[in-house]
Amino acid sequence: MDSSDEQARAHRRIARQAATSPLVELWNALLPLRSALSFMMTGAHPDDEASGLLARLAKKDGARTIYVCATRGQGGQNALGSESGDALAAIRTREMEEAARILDMEVHWLDRGFGDPISDFGFAKTAEATTAIWGEERLMERLVRVIRTARPDIICPTFLDVGGQHGHHRAMTRAALRAYDVAADPEAFPEHLAAGLAPWRIAKLYLPAFSGAGGSYDDAEPPPPATVEVDIGGYDRVLGATYAQIGEWSRACHRTQEMGLWRGERPAHVPLHRLQSRLSSGNAKTSLFDGLPQRLGDLAERFDAAQGDALRRIDAAIDLAFARFPDFDGVAAAIHSGLRAVDEAEARLDPPPDPHADDLSHRLAIKRHQLARTSRIALSLVARIELPDTIVAGKLAEARLSVFYGRPKVLASLAAVTGDGVTMEPDDHGVARMMLPQSRPFRSHFDPLSPAAPVVARLRYFVEGQEIEQTLAPDDAPMIVPPVALEPRSDRLVVRAGTPAFDLRIGVRNNTGDKIETTIAVAEARTPLTLAPGGSTDVDLRVAAPRPGRHRLAVAAAGVEHGRARSQAYPHVGRTSWIEPAEVELLVIDSAIPDHVRIGYVDAGTDRTAFWLGQLGLDVMPLDSEDFAAGDLARFDTIVVGVKAFSRPELARSRSRLHDFVRGGGHLVTQFHRSQDGWDGAAPERLEIGHPSIRWRVCDPAAPIIVLVPDHPLLTYPNRIGPEDWQGWKKERGLYFAASWHDAYQPLLALADPGEAPLKGGLLSARIGEGRHTHVSLTLSHQMDELVPGAFRLFANLVQAEKNA
Repeated sequence: MDSSDEQARAHRRIARQAATSPLVELWNALLPLRSALSFMMTGAHPDDEASGLLARLAKKDGARTIYVCATRGQGGQNALGSESGDALAAIRTREMEEAARILDMEVHWLDRGFGDPISDFGFAKTAEATTAIWGEERLMERLVRVIRTARPDIICPTFLDVGGQHGHHRAMTRAALRAYDVAADPEAFPEHLAAGLAPWRIAKLYLPAFSGAGGSYDDAEPPPPATVEVDIGGYDRVLGATYAQIGEWSRACHRTQEMGLWRGERPAHVPLHRLQSRLSSGNAKTSLFDGLPQRLGDLAERFDAAQGDALRRIDAAIDLAFARFPDFDGVAAAIHSGLRAVDEAEARLDPPPDPHADDLSHRLAIKRHQLARTSRIALSLVARIELPDTIVAGKLAEARLSVFYGRPKVLASLAAVTGDGVTMEPDDHGVARMMLPQSRPFRSHFDPLSPAAPVVARLRYFVEGQEIEQTLAPDDAPMIVPPVALEPRSDRLVVRAGTPAFDLRIGVRNNTGDKIETTIAVAEARTPLTLAPGGSTDVDLRVAAPRPGRHRLAVAAAGVEHGRARSQAYPHVGRTSWIEPAEVELLVIDSAIPDHVRIGYVDAGTDRTAFWLGQLGLDVMPLDSEDFAAGDLARFDTIVVGVKAFSRPELARSRSRLHDFVRGGGHLVTQFHRSQDGWDGAAPERLEIGHPSIRWRVCDPAAPIIVLVPDHPLLTYPNRIGPEDWQGWKKERGLYFAASWHDAYQPLLALADPGEAPLKGGLLSARIGEGRHTHVSLTLSHQMDELVPGAFRLFANLVQAEKNA
């Protein structure tokens, strides 16, 4: 690591420490001690969770909160950059983890990582369309497994199963309702029992009692009546915010989805509807938790007098800890008294199959974990595990372990534990040496011993007769790299048919301390290479172009372990890294391009259209703020506005110059925008985006295309667009279609999802003055990212000069 990297890492640590108040940290650790109950919410995506409600339940009621998230959000949009698919999934996983950390909430994923069937494949209008891809029984098995593992007392899906709602949301709501019964069925999924997961009876099932369609359809079904109103407007004097505001602290972590709103201090409630309950009493409307054992002492009557006394002493110790706050030593003494009572209660448990003992054992294990965390904070026991900034998979790495004793008479020890469970004790200098396997992409702060975690610290200390153990994750995630990293400078390429060969540049880095001699190869092209220890270089290969079609070309380094090191970092989520095979995806396409057309491109950072047009051999120049304000736009034949680019203020201020460009003979091509993306007044004539958006999109990527104007130049020059160009599309056909427009616009296509009326606002073009405006709501940018040939051929047509159109 060079000095600048070291300083940046130091600054991150300083900022984290400065933003951390030990008093607030202790208060947050105390809060979940209040309750013995667990509340589970289910959703389809990161950001679906009802954050204000969860904040209230965790920070006011002390409930253990759990969010079950079906997917990693890989099919969503990205307001921060151009990452999509797996790369976006990695970012949104970290966003969800950070959002949950603020709420002290557990996260369980049904999507198990890259390539899993339960994934965000894009918008779906029905639950049936969703489960056709996810697999209904696969979804149910995984959700029931999580329920039997986490054992919630209450479950509540985030959305209603109503018309107008996202199909992924509807599928998860249906699954939650069915899982309420299936999780309790001893005949369901017998493999769970073999894995030690017994059936679990959830006590209550709630639904949101507000519009489950979120305004998506104006004819949405009304919500069910509220049976309880949860107050989220209350104020926590230590945290200095209402529960609704704390919820927004969490929501603001979902920055790729533009989440996070400022909410003032004012009354707020979340209405919920109790759909089912297994309780014979306690179904009043005053609280979610009526009739449930809210504290461990409430379970005392199920056991003998000695066990009941131990449970009540745990509660008494917790009450004393709250009463002594903010006296750190006083809190610590009370917490250790509570831990001794937990020891006694666990020792008195009857062996299985006593269901009451099994239930209490689970609740005691959770309370022990919560008490142990509070003990460490109250003792000012600071334990750290520091990893190198970069770790080479399969090579020895050092982890530095340190403990600061904020209070005397605490004997502590640390050990490093790798993701596969290997424990390494540190030497006298606090250094543990270990070898890590190649990483997996999704690491979790809430399950740091999962295979995705490279290494964690196990803290063990002795105080007041108690042996306490905790697992701690490193503050900074290391970059995991292969011994030889191969980085194609372009991992997806397009070559026009008839091109005999193309140039490919490969970045090569030796991440080891040894000299390496190898041969870099792609298909039949290869070159020998000698790499000094730590050395890097670029290798240029001339690769023969294969036949037309899609091809996956492996990049190899002979005789050494190699791969592609992937990493991405944003300030709000830190860094995520993984290793994947080094490959180049190649599309050899039979496509013509218009002659002598000069294209200006307005980029919003959310698509790669300009890159792909350049790959076709078109002359594309990016436009900057000066071009918008005073540049000579007449030097271009066509100007293409990227996805949502009118959200750029400088472009919004230059609408009139673009309109003049069109009226003066230029061709303006605009890609899809939402109405809130600065679209008002963006088109040179009236063109209104449909709302609600669910009505104005076509989700089926194989939806039939009706060509309304077969001989229009945009569909015939330089490529005649035919049925084969609509094949192989991914995710969806289009979104944010136009709903109404000026008479000058001519719809060129009609398309619809099954059972719906055709939409004609997906491709519109109008002669305006001496020029032309074309608006396309088809997801051509995404299709080009997926190397769909027809998208390239159609876009080559769309950028033609007006004299041709």
